[in-house]
Amino acid sequence: MIKWVIFDMDWLLIDSEPLWHIWEIKVFKKYWIEIDPTQTMWLKINEIVEYWYNKMPWDLWAITKEKLWEDLLQTMSQLFLTDLIEKSWVKYIMKFFKKKWLKIAINSASHYILIDSAIEKMGIWEYIEVIHSGQDEEFWKPHPGWYITTCKKMWLLPSEVIAFEDSLNWVISVKSAKIRCICIPDKNDYSNSKFAIADIKLNSLDDFNEDTLSKLN
Repeated sequence: MIKWVIFDMDWLLIDSEPLWHIWEIKVFKKYWIEIDPTQTMWLKINEIVEYWYNKMPWDLWAITKEKLWEDLLQTMSQLFLTDLIEKSWVKYIMKFFKKKWLKIAINSASHYILIDSAIEKMGIWEYIEVIHSGQDEEFWKPHPGWYITTCKKMWLLPSEVIAFEDSLNWVISVKSAKIRCICIPDKNDYSNSKFAIADIKLNSLDDFNEDTLSKLN
């Protein structure tokens, strides 16, 4: 029986990529460092800084890696509060599960400060019971540890949870943790046959309804 629902955040609930691209460039440029953010799209913030330092080392007396990392994090946190765009289906899907008395968790690669800012901007704190960040994980998705840890926080077995994801590696992470998965792929990747590993594939979260939930129970 399903008791909890887990949502990924970036690209599923929010559209954060444009903000990252713009402000990574601006923050690095403050310290006279020219970068191409498309090369580091799937890295953690500290890994982004490390990547560019290894590629073109700068004077650490001018700016340490730790200071640049903190600058990126604080800048993005403030931008999430002001400029972040949520997906059109966020309120619908949150209300849907609240009416079903199912509790909701967020499992995201973003740091806790960014998750908090995103939840604040979306206005969905009343729906969220548990938050888990990749900040606490040693391995990157598709390692199942992300979802195993989230289940432990909820004091539940994987069989009592469903999870929503949007990319293939993230879907693999869910399934490797033995959790039922609903995937909402990007429209350009929707026909990818590898998404067949998910239990259900939808065009959008607006398509999730009573019938979909009954197929998972």
